[in-house]
Amino acid sequence: ITPRDRSAFSAVWSPDDSELVANLSQVTRTDMWGPVLVTAESGQIREILEPAKRWTNPTDASADGKTLLYDDQTTGMKMNLGYLRLDGKSERTDYLTTPANETGGRLSADGRFIAYLSDVSGTTEVYVDSFPKPSSARRVATGGAALQLDLRSDGKELFILAADGDRASLFASELRSGAQLETGRPQKLFTLPVEWSGFAPAPKGDRFLLLERVGNRSPSLTLVDNWRAQLAPEK
Repeated sequence: ITPRDRSAFSAVWSPDDSELVANLSQVTRTDMWGPVLVTAESGQIREILEPAKRWTNPTDASADGKTLLYDDQTTGMKMNLGYLRLDGKSERTDYLTTPANETGGRLSADGRFIAYLSDVSGTTEVYVDSFPKPSSARRVATGGAALQLDLRSDGKELFILAADGDRASLFASELRSGAQLETGRPQKLFTLPVEWSGFAPAPKGDRFLLLERVGNRSPSLTLVDNWRAQLAPEK
């Protein structure tokens, strides 16, 4: 989908799967990045913000498709959390800017809460807080450094990939949404192969897509369009 004169660094799907929000740079200006909307069917690109010397890496889109979360970084600074609106005038809005690194934000299904990674304690761990304004961040600890997080599509479960001895394991924490977001004690689901490079949960959280490194090759992701047609029986 990405044109040859652009380089893509990260992408998230829109709620209806019709578009991708990606962080792109020009091949000739790798110090300039900008979020864009890419139509999945045609590959048409629409810039959301003007390219700038500022890392704007999308991490999640709200269930209503109106808000985009992103990791934000300017040259020489640590990573912060920001968001912008996709249904009107797009402009960067800071969510959390601290001396620590905060990354990987995910929104709850109702858009009232956020989960993210932070190394404010000296170890990268998962925190949950209110959105769009932080109020009282609470840690969800697994006993090891957190590597990645995601949410079940209905917002009832938080998944955490974390260090577990010399391996990495996937944990699940029950979420209960009320006046505050309550979190259950993380339970280990399984330990990943040694050469892992990430995960993505199915909507119901009953299956997980794992990207596994093979040999010395870098991990890659292939998008197959109209894959159902390829399953049709031969005549």
